[in-house]
Amino acid sequence: MSKGFKVIAGLDVSKDWVVVTVIKGSDYLTFKVGNDAKSLNEELSKRVSLEPSEVLVVIEATGVYHLRLACRLDGMGYGVVVVNPFVIKKYAEMKLKRVKTDPVDSRIIAEYARDNAEGIRLFKPKGGVCYEIEAKIRILDDLMNAMRTLKNQRHAISYYPIEKELTRPYDEIIGRIKEEIKVIEEELEELIERNFKRQYELLISIPGVGKKLAWVIVGVLNGFEGFGNARQVSSYLGICPEPWESGKVVKRGKMSRKGSGFIRKVLYLCAWSASRFNEDCKKLYERLLMKGKSKKIAMVAVANKLIRQAFGVLKNNRQYMANFHLYRKSLCR
Repeated sequence: MSKGFKVIAGLDVSKDWVVVTVIKGSDYLTFKVGNDAKSLNEELSKRVSLEPSEVLVVIEATGVYHLRLACRLDGMGYGVVVVNPFVIKKYAEMKLKRVKTDPVDSRIIAEYARDNAEGIRLFKPKGGVCYEIEAKIRILDDLMNAMRTLKNQRHAISYYPIEKELTRPYDEIIGRIKEEIKVIEEELEELIERNFKRQYELLISIPGVGKKLAWVIVGVLNGFEGFGNARQVSSYLGICPEPWESGKVVKRGKMSRKGSGFIRKVLYLCAWSASRFNEDCKKLYERLLMKGKSKKIAMVAVANKLIRQAFGVLKNNRQYMANFHLYRKSLCR
């Protein structure tokens, strides 16, 4: 086993419990503990008698239930890997697994890490402020969705053939949500100003990149830390087309949608703005439409272009410049 690990522990995580399968050589050991790092650490120490640095813990990402556990296990010295559920699903299909139980899932997770030891990347927690920013962004998004729903419901109620005003409860709740949204936005702006002022200024210099996408990039994506290039970011977010070809049959590549749907939603909203006001994105969008591509395909291309621009300004510590490739050519003459 590579990287100095002597055993692999595959974790199937739920809200209250963790089912663990430990692989040591050809031996398998499965047990169940509560979803907290202290209990898991005690159980692993008792059953495998190894130092945390000798144990590779592999966790399937499950909403938010895995995150605190992964961070605390990393702090205890374990090697931690967080795997995309889509990857585990495809691996299970390849192994022709038809049974789905928690013990089986934990075993598949451990076997995946064993069979792909050279390709896995260790998990490293982001700074605490990044998690705070990410949580506040998600709260903000939930509140805005709730307010949108309530406004639609208020509109429907107002059409009842009744003279008495019935929308007061909606108005009061919507008013309170608006106040909370304002407070959270102010808190986010303060966090960004205090911790990521330069990165934020670079990002919003790109036409089409609003403050929400800038918050997501610095808070959720940690300023592209750990990504080698923009293509890796696009792949991580699931906005790269996947070609499909078999013999003489060639189909149009579809988006993988492997990553965060929340981030893709924010990115696509900014892509619509960029297709109008970002010179480079606008040219790309119009060129693709002239070639007969659909608006949807053109918009995905613009989203990828925005990611490349954002990656470029952060990695080069330089504000956005339209037609930067022409400027760079002029410097080489």
